[in-house]
Amino acid sequence: MALIDEIQKLQRVAERLEGQQINEEETKRQLIAPFLSALGWDVQNEKEVRREHQLETEYGRGFADYAILYRKKPIIVVECKAGRLSLTGRHQHQLWDYFRGTKPVVGLLTNGFQYLFYTDSQSRGQMDGHYYFGLDLLDDIEHSDLEQLELLTKVNFQIRRVRRHVRQQAKSAIDQEVQNDIWRVFRLQHGGLHALSQYIAGVQDEKQQKQEINLAVRKFRSFLEEFVAAENRGIDLTETTIYSELLAYELVRELVSEVVAPDRVSYRESKSYFSVLLDNNNRKPICRFYFHSRSPSVVTFDASGNRHRHHVIGIQSLVTVAPQLREQAARKAD
Repeated sequence: MALIDEIQKLQRVAERLEGQQINEEETKRQLIAPFLSALGWDVQNEKEVRREHQLETEYGRGFADYAILYRKKPIIVVECKAGRLSLTGRHQHQLWDYFRGTKPVVGLLTNGFQYLFYTDSQSRGQMDGHYYFGLDLLDDIEHSDLEQLELLTKVNFQIRRVRRHVRQQAKSAIDQEVQNDIWRVFRLQHGGLHALSQYIAGVQDEKQQKQEINLAVRKFRSFLEEFVAAENRGIDLTETTIYSELLAYELVRELVSEVVAPDRVSYRESKSYFSVLLDNNNRKPICRFYFHSRSPSVVTFDASGNRHRHHVIGIQSLVTVAPQLREQAARKAD
């Protein structure tokens, strides 16, 4: 069976299990082990895929949930969590510890639904702080996702090739994340930059305008230096969910409250967008925010499930798509 067919089969399982309180062992059985099998690895062969692989960690002896072996050495180390759990920095640190103890090519952190792939692009044997590739079985699978997975299949796995590719990919992902963070700050939550420019434009004296611009640049530089200093100290100031998205989510809840109870509206993050959902169900989307791009937008859905993208300038402009939001919420509430 082709990889895409295996992944789509797993997606159907994930959709069936979504929202259920499954524990870690059940998650491994129904999702994670089949995922490794879809990549061609024989999970029944202890010489190829070892369960509870023993290793030395910062705190003594530890056990990775799975280790995929090549010539008896781990090339992929897997840390598993229950499907009901969200993946957090604490889980990432646990994988980091296992990575340091085994020095594989790839580290995988997963809860069965999400699969986050890490490597050591910055320093050999030290896992990067950002994953280089992420896959969510509840999201649409892109061609580029399959290309990433193909490299990790048993039939295509070549250590030098994979290491070279994933390190290059990781460096690009990290560089892009840094650029995104800087851009998010520079936009000052979308509306702030516009308000600042309006204020400066209101200053009649040209010389004073330049002084105001220089002052704004110095303040931005100070903030960015504080951000970098915190990163150097190991303090992560970056939040996956940025403040503007939460504000927009609250506004959508208010806009659709005429047709559904606000407590039925929830949100979920993806690698490229922020979804507002009804009943915390991925199959009941109300809208999606794409605020991380340079042209922020919101996507709405019509009765046929077609997507319509609307560019937004400030969160308040969501009011212009309020009819579409209410119609979609009403449809999904039935």
